[in-house]
Amino acid sequence: MNTLLIEKTIRQLMRKKNIPGLAVGIVHNNEIIYAKGFGLRDLKQHKPMTADTLIGMGSITKSFTAFAIMALQEQGKLNIEDSVADHLKVEPFLSRPAIKIKHLLSHSSGIPSMDACGSKFTYTFDQFSTVLPAHTREEFLAHMADADDFIIYEPGEHFFYNNDLYTCLEYIIEDVTGDSFEVYLKQALLSPLNMNRAVLTQTAFDNDPDSNVMTGYILEERDGKHHYKVSDLPIDGSVKAPGGLYTSINEMLNYTQCLLSQGAFNGQQVLSADGVETLFAPQTSTPYARGQNPQYCLGWCKDDITDNIPHTVIHHGGA
Repeated sequence: MNTLLIEKTIRQLMRKKNIPGLAVGIVHNNEIIYAKGFGLRDLKQHKPMTADTLIGMGSITKSFTAFAIMALQEQGKLNIEDSVADHLKVEPFLSRPAIKIKHLLSHSSGIPSMDACGSKFTYTFDQFSTVLPAHTREEFLAHMADADDFIIYEPGEHFFYNNDLYTCLEYIIEDVTGDSFEVYLKQALLSPLNMNRAVLTQTAFDNDPDSNVMTGYILEERDGKHHYKVSDLPIDGSVKAPGGLYTSINEMLNYTQCLLSQGAFNGQQVLSADGVETLFAPQTSTPYARGQNPQYCLGWCKDDITDNIPHTVIHHGGA
């Protein structure tokens, strides 16, 4: 592997995009062959980004939520073919029993986004152009029920990216297990994968034992120039299941090894090979990928082979 070329490319992109810091990890033949941080995790304090710095995974968290749902299916506590109305007895699900858990996982329920999760992000970034009554679970679900006025597609008919529905999956997980989302995720996935510093709450983030965490920044334009401003982070609340995981690249490499090993890690079967195959099974066409007919699976995108990338690519973005 030409690490010199990789690192030169990374430095070029960081300069071009004005990126404070990033970390990269690579697994090949189920071995970790590269893990390194670049730049800074805190510009003012001049603290370096490392492969152990806790970084916001954003929507990559959705794949963890999907993994948790699949683990519950294997425990016999639910099934992705279940009607959502069997678990959340609220609209718009009650009048549409054809909406299944798999439709929430694949953004194919037909329910448009009511942007309840988005408000958490905008409030964090001091943007109050829209204020929504969706803070408690009760308010969140009531706000979601108002989507009933805008539903025009049948389940499975159309892709419509929807963070809110992943929060609904969080509620289902909590109801089925009797635990909080973060407690169950730690039990089912994070602890078995030795992702012991991964967090989903502000308190846990602030109390990281290594004090090695990212600083949030907002890029602002003033006087024709770009400036970075320190920002709070979108964490806790309704963003946990759709985008609230903070972990390191080194811990993400454990997750990568598990998925590439059909659910096995360190001699333990964390999820069955069939479960991993189901997570990667295409459900609906999506514009968020490349190739002739990119697909959204369960918390993952899947691209066909292209001229530029002669491999099937399974991926997910996160901001």
